Amino acid sequence: MKHIEEKTSIRFERYDSSKHNNWVILADYKDGVASSYVGRMKDSGWQRVNLDTDWAIGGHDLGSAIYELVHALGWQHTQARPDRDTYVTINKGNIEDGKGGNFNIAQSSVYDAVQKCRAYDYGSIMHYSGDAFSKNGKNTISTKDSSKQDNIGQRSGLSKQDATEIQEYYFGFPKCIPREKTCITIFGTKVCF
Repeated sequence: MKHIEEKTSIRFERYDSSKHNNWVILADYKDGVASSYVGRMKDSGWQRVNLDTDWAIGGHDLGSAIYELVHALGWQHTQARPDRDTYVTINKGNIEDGKGGNFNIAQSSVYDAVQKCRAYDYGSIMHYSGDAFSKNGKNTISTKDSSKQDNIGQRSGLSKQDATEIQEYYFGFPKCIPREKTCITIFGTKVCF
């Protein structure tokens, strides 16, 4: 949480039922897996983020916790962008059985508007590694620009672009997307805003 606060204007507060209708529960989930629903869970008020503290303490970096919190903030995987096929190839034959859904292109959302302004972020904390869910040790994701292959899958923290996208999503619509003007006629004069 501290890392996200340092890189963005997002502020996390301790839950207070008199002030908050929505909250995140950080759960110590002892299965060696971290997980979170993407975005606020509709109609629930709470959002569970599962983190195995034994797993994290055992050498896995803090990046996995940041990654799951960014999911809770509404972020999909970078390789789920609608334009991903321009930048990466998904090697379906190398994906573990039953894990193919992790490589689908995400349904459109408000978040997509933020990404339309931005180049594909190979260094995003939200990008899978090249061998994510590999059944044979071979790449499940190959970058079309081979010089970018080692950039994907980092879990050291938010990339500069991650921070910018979060900032724009929560605190101001991206300036690079032209907004359609609304025009009305008032007393014979056309006014657009």
